[in-house]
Amino acid sequence: MAHANNPLPHQAELADRFPADFFPAKLEAFRMSISNATKAPNEYAAVAMLAAASAAIGNAVVGLVKAGWSVPASLFLLIVGYKGSGKSPTFEKVFPPLYEREEDLQRAAIEEDAADIHQDDDDDGGDQEKRPRSRRNRAQSLITPCIVLNDATTAAVMQRLAENPHGLLLNYDELSTLFIKAGKGADRQALCELYECRRRSVHRKSDRSGASLISRTFATLVGGIQPDLLEATKSKRGEDGLMDRFLMVGMPGARLPEWADESEDMELSADWAIAVKALFEIEPPQGQERAQQPIELRFDAGAFDSLRAFHRRLCEVFVSLRIGEQHYGLVNKFVANAARLALIRRCLRWSSGEFGLYGPLGLVDESDCEVACQAAEFFLSRMLAWRPELFDGGTNTVRQAKPLEDAIRDFIGREMREDGRMTIREIQMMKLRPGLKADDIRAAFNRLVDRGEGKWIGPRQTIFSLHVNNETEKASGQPNNDTGVPTT
Repeated sequence: MAHANNPLPHQAELADRFPADFFPAKLEAFRMSISNATKAPNEYAAVAMLAAASAAIGNAVVGLVKAGWSVPASLFLLIVGYKGSGKSPTFEKVFPPLYEREEDLQRAAIEEDAADIHQDDDDDGGDQEKRPRSRRNRAQSLITPCIVLNDATTAAVMQRLAENPHGLLLNYDELSTLFIKAGKGADRQALCELYECRRRSVHRKSDRSGASLISRTFATLVGGIQPDLLEATKSKRGEDGLMDRFLMVGMPGARLPEWADESEDMELSADWAIAVKALFEIEPPQGQERAQQPIELRFDAGAFDSLRAFHRRLCEVFVSLRIGEQHYGLVNKFVANAARLALIRRCLRWSSGEFGLYGPLGLVDESDCEVACQAAEFFLSRMLAWRPELFDGGTNTVRQAKPLEDAIRDFIGREMREDGRMTIREIQMMKLRPGLKADDIRAAFNRLVDRGEGKWIGPRQTIFSLHVNNETEKASGQPNNDTGVPTT
């Protein structure tokens, strides 16, 4: 379906909102509750929830798409937004179940160590000289379980992964700091390998105990970044494909902050916490013992066909949008991300009780993949909005690909103005385009008037009102963007 407010050149038919049926009903209601409480676009909450679900699944499950092709549940996710747009508050409201799990694991580790110390004291036979040395050695070797890391060097991340085989969530409030720290080629390579969940052997000159072997380096990476700092994500040594692995959300154009009267629904927050807790405790199928290897969740024939159809569709889209040939590899990356999203969706359906309280995970089916492909398509539309270098010649930026009057019309819709009103000064402050002058905005408003899509309020022509087709809204009930505003 084509969307009237699609920001892509040539009006490409790409999904322009995160699918409302990706999460089970109660979890989708939680997502909207978080968006209402933070007044941030609800796609922010989708990113935070995907990150949390991915980390909870961790290394416990892999998806087997076909023989020789398996996918982990890990994701690299990025929210692009200005200061105060609601990135951090969204994470704060979605991640508490992860923090609670981490605290439980740390408490259990301390209690287990205390019991071992007590046993060692008994084994010492009352030798007071041995006891302090034994306790000091144990304290140095004690591993503190962790799930979420907020600030760590690449070397420290690898060490924590060796200590926490289930995997980690790397959450950076400002993701540009990670790229500045990872300026060296080796660090960026390590991040690429984290995405692939590859086997990794870590050697450090300062560590004489030998290499740390990690059979599967599971880590989900999520964070926010301000648009002006996107340049920091690029490698100075040339394109290395790291940014191609990210699923991005956010749209160009700043938003005026809204007052948030609502709080998140505590009942829905409890439903979310229960679902995340269940993901941490996924058990192998009946009759199969838990082993070091992850559970293999197979994709059925319909799911595989959906991914194949998605691959064909993306190839057509890349040609129609004139994406540079050097970026055609993105097609495979988005198909792979769609498979990861389908795996996560299946696990969320299970953790929400859709298959019974202790029902089997079953197979990743066609419905899982269909919705996951829609989500991946949505993420592609957002990536294209921020990465003009992907287009052939690097000049067809999405922001400038459509007429100014259309960009203004869509922006007014995203701002959720019930009366559709906006002043010339407000448009200038939003920085829809660099160097935008009042005369340019007035001319764009006049073109909307000529098309019958709006009118001036008052003789001074400083306030413009966009016409809202209420009858169409009532008939369709469809929102015109990810903020839930009816189509204008």
